[in-house]
Amino acid sequence: MRLRRVVTGHGADGRATIVADEPVPRWVPRKAIPGMEDAVVWSTAAPPSAPRDGADPTAAVTSVVPAPGETRLVTVTMPPAEVFAAAGFDAAAAAAEDAEVVPGLAERLDADEPGMHTTPTVDYVIVVEGEVVLVMEDGSEATVRAGDVVVQNATRHGWQNRTDSPATMLVVFVGVEEEEGG
Repeated sequence: MRLRRVVTGHGADGRATIVADEPVPRWVPRKAIPGMEDAVVWSTAAPPSAPRDGADPTAAVTSVVPAPGETRLVTVTMPPAEVFAAAGFDAAAAAAEDAEVVPGLAERLDADEPGMHTTPTVDYVIVVEGEVVLVMEDGSEATVRAGDVVVQNATRHGWQNRTDSPATMLVVFVGVEEEEGG
């Protein structure tokens, strides 16, 4: 789902104005994972501030996982789990694509338990379309659907789409201090 992004800022006269109205520029439909899409919608540095001119900070993002005090607004569309189990699915190609598309997060994905990861972030996850299952380290699960919100507090977790339709999530990552050993 390619989103439209409207960005406000200030014109040369100092008055508030719309500085961009366009499709999200860092949107990537995946090749190695059919049906998966990722987008970096916006980013802030620490301490968060708004560029007065509405300049697009997303091109400079080198890690999807923000440093303490930084934020990221991203979208993720997950295909059904059957895509990952399909004959011919190339896990190595998918991992290489992860490293390119979601740097900072790709390195945190657990090779022994695919999809499980921990980030030093508080995440506000809003399911926009479809249904996904939040899987926790202790085995507990929550099925979340369009309109549901998850507050993920720097915990080890993963997401699974057990349906036959794609699911899209809008996620705000807020960087926090990483706990020792984390």
